[in-house]
Amino acid sequence: MANPTGLLHGGMQCALMDDTIGMTTATLGYEGFPISIDFHVDYLGKVKVGEKVRVIGKIIREVRNIIHAICEILDIEGNLISTGNSNLLKTHFIPDYIKKADEISKK
Repeated sequence: MANPTGLLHGGMQCALMDDTIGMTTATLGYEGFPISIDFHVDYLGKVKVGEKVRVIGKIIREVRNIIHAICEILDIEGNLISTGNSNLLKTHFIPDYIKKADEISKK
């Protein structure tokens, strides 16, 4: 999705970072599914639709019920396009994809 100037829309940048943080938490083996309770984005650069980007997510801090994560979008030359940070609430909700994986592993 592009904005009227042909640049990657800010909402798409936010979605890329949200998905990346979600996949980052999914690899850490939490019992339940972490849910975003806030998300902040800073738009610092620009990239045209169709250009390649790299999205990097990191877990910065974890306490009893909250995970704090950050994310960056960089263009192919490594220039910073946007940054995001999110706090996620640890829950006991088990997503369907985990239930299905557990079923398969028991066979």
